[in-house]
Amino acid sequence: MKRLISITILIFTLSSCALGADADTLALQLRMTTGERSRDSSSTTTSVSISGDTIVYKETHGGGSRGRLPEQLKEFKLEAVDKARLVEIIKSRNLLVTDSIERTEEDGGNTYYFALSLSSEVNGRNGLITVKGPRKAIDIKDEKVYQDAVVLIEAVFKILHRADKEIIYQALIH
Repeated sequence: MKRLISITILIFTLSSCALGADADTLALQLRMTTGERSRDSSSTTTSVSISGDTIVYKETHGGGSRGRLPEQLKEFKLEAVDKARLVEIIKSRNLLVTDSIERTEEDGGNTYYFALSLSSEVNGRNGLITVKGPRKAIDIKDEKVYQDAVVLIEAVFKILHRADKEIIYQALIH
């Protein structure tokens, strides 16, 4: 009888540990804008939000491309394994911090720019990463916070691409 009780307690404990592994809460807001400042200015903004087991993808267009390209809004279920992977990236890459990088744009002529905002929350801890500048500011690629954010962004887009083959991550800096 003692053995049966011990085995039952062990099974209950292991089950509780397994369920606890999925107990991480995750909320994520990702916004990426790329555009051109010129006489025919245009921009594309891609937003991704994760809350609970839902991931929402939205793409909008402004300026000259507003009427030519339709808005996209797509919603998918976020699998527990994908959520756990994103939480692991956020924690291991230390993305629960507030940090920003900004580079100034050159004057004159056409200017191609980008802006990135990544807001994340895991188990009540928050982080906000913002990066903006010209798309040819390749020195930003050397910044650790940018590198870490890109790892997370690529993981998010991998999940989205699996759900919809038309959704593809495009690098912000050329």
